[in-house]
Amino acid sequence: MELIDNDNQAATPTDSAIEDESRYGETLAELLGNLQGLAEDAVVGTGLARFSTQRLIAIRYAAQRRVETQLQGMAALLQVMRLATREFGDRLAPHVMSDIAAHLQWQTQELTCWGELANQAAYIREHPDFARSLAQRYVQQAQTLGEWPSA
Repeated sequence: MELIDNDNQAATPTDSAIEDESRYGETLAELLGNLQGLAEDAVVGTGLARFSTQRLIAIRYAAQRRVETQLQGMAALLQVMRLATREFGDRLAPHVMSDIAAHLQWQTQELTCWGELANQAAYIREHPDFARSLAQRYVQQAQTLGEWPSA
């Protein structure tokens, strides 16, 4: 894949910088939903309610770090975009900016998911009565689906 067109002709991308998510499985939002045991009618965070306070703190911390890391990466990518357009302008292959924009959109969606996970973990940790209620619901739901052994 050429980034710069030295012949002043539009370069044709042979690969997309952003692969189709379905090729590799589910989106981060779907993955987190599955890990939390979310059915269509489930309350957000149901699966998190079964974790200890220490584990919820660890989940929140890890999710917050992921948000910070992604923000730093996005800022760096925006700097590269600015420099590339300033230095190469018309010679920049047309697909490059659209690929970068698609990547930034994907990063933004993931950033939102990680932020929501951090917030859910914090809320459940700070509201133990709510967490107990959710944990009971999670067990019932998991038993109904055959994912949890019956008592």
